[in-house]
Amino acid sequence: MTAGEREVRCFAWAPDSASLVIVTTDATEYDAVFGPANVWEISIDGGLPRHVAHFRTAPSPLVIVDTGTGPVVAARVDGHREDPADSIWIVPLAGGEPRNLLPTVTGIVEEIFSLPGSENRVGARIVERTHGRLYSVDVVSGELQALTPRALGERGSVVHGVSISADGRRVAVIWTDATTPEEVFLGDVESQATPLTSFGAAFQGRLQPAEHVSWMSDGVEIEGLLTCPAGFQEGRRFPLIVEIHGGPSWQWEDRVMLNWHDWAQMLASRGYAVLLPNPRGSTAYGREFQQLLQNDVGGGESRDLVTGALAMVEQGIADPERLGIAGWSWGGYLTAWTITQTDIFSAAIMGAGLSNMVSEHGQGDIPSANLLYYPGQPYDHLDAYWASSPIRYVSAVRTPTLILHGDEDARVHPAQGMEYFRALKTRGVPVRFVRYPREKHGIDERAHQIDLMKRIIDWLERYLGTAVNR
Repeated sequence: MTAGEREVRCFAWAPDSASLVIVTTDATEYDAVFGPANVWEISIDGGLPRHVAHFRTAPSPLVIVDTGTGPVVAARVDGHREDPADSIWIVPLAGGEPRNLLPTVTGIVEEIFSLPGSENRVGARIVERTHGRLYSVDVVSGELQALTPRALGERGSVVHGVSISADGRRVAVIWTDATTPEEVFLGDVESQATPLTSFGAAFQGRLQPAEHVSWMSDGVEIEGLLTCPAGFQEGRRFPLIVEIHGGPSWQWEDRVMLNWHDWAQMLASRGYAVLLPNPRGSTAYGREFQQLLQNDVGGGESRDLVTGALAMVEQGIADPERLGIAGWSWGGYLTAWTITQTDIFSAAIMGAGLSNMVSEHGQGDIPSANLLYYPGQPYDHLDAYWASSPIRYVSAVRTPTLILHGDEDARVHPAQGMEYFRALKTRGVPVRFVRYPREKHGIDERAHQIDLMKRIIDWLERYLGTAVNR
């Protein structure tokens, strides 16, 4: 059905089932999704495709909605630097200029899907600040109607697995909060819901709740989730770990943190308080908040982490002598960067992090993502990339640092960890570099996950101690 110098990224059926609507990019590599893409309609009988629309970045997925004035293509996509928050963009299937259907929504559209039993509407999972909820969206007016069962919409997050009944009245979702591992819930739209599974029964009563906290940083309000340690007592200070999310276009949500990548519950069970900040540039807080990262990589977002840690000290929760910082991917980058800017942290964990933004642009598999945050290519803006590189300021680092990396990571090449390791070792800073064979950007093998978590605990106990022994 398709041919030529293009890559098909996704497709959807037209309402009459006589054609497919496809998204294509000119290049085949994954990096191409951060660049321009085209939407086409093509008959299932073959023939030449008909051009529908051009997008600044590649949309995915598509949902085709039949309206009274003709079919409309609804797509989850962003508007590049000018409108970076993922939203629902629409364009008539007959062709035209795409437009953002939800320009004023303060949140990020994580998923869109067909909505049975509804006309002119599409379903969407939208994360607003730290909560993921379901909505029915009118593709003509942009009006939102809540779909999340009421008891699930007031706390926690719908994370995925959305399924709507044929009449549109019942909804099944996978839902979680800080103390509830992911479970399948079934309920009526905007009403009650019942859990159908009990996968997390073994953790009942063993997990620590998360508290929403906020603080001011350079006049900007920053929000985060605070998980207090097991055995927490008012008036007693505990070691605090600031764990930074990746992305940077992502966010921490009110959900369970219980795996090799999300360490809050693991650390809380060992006596650590854990702060999960959503610094400027995070998604789910609106376009303007996300744009604060542009042309300021490592700047304000790093200060948001430091002010967050100090806010927990001011509140009497954190021991100022036992502060740690950690993260994976962009969180690893911000860890490496922040310890070049301050010495308040006594331990650091850099997971799959970037240390040299110039060399990283030529090593990683998504260099075009940098164009969302920098003014252009490093070949034209070398100073901007170098100015935000942790390796440039590495001589200021005093913080003992554990570096973790997958040996086959194409997203952030392990050479990034090697550069930072060699610099710290040369300068006499306590450092350890662990590379996991066969692993990519995520750590998949269970033995490696267990080893990674043990090393994290050992490193923190070595340099911060625990609530038990201090």
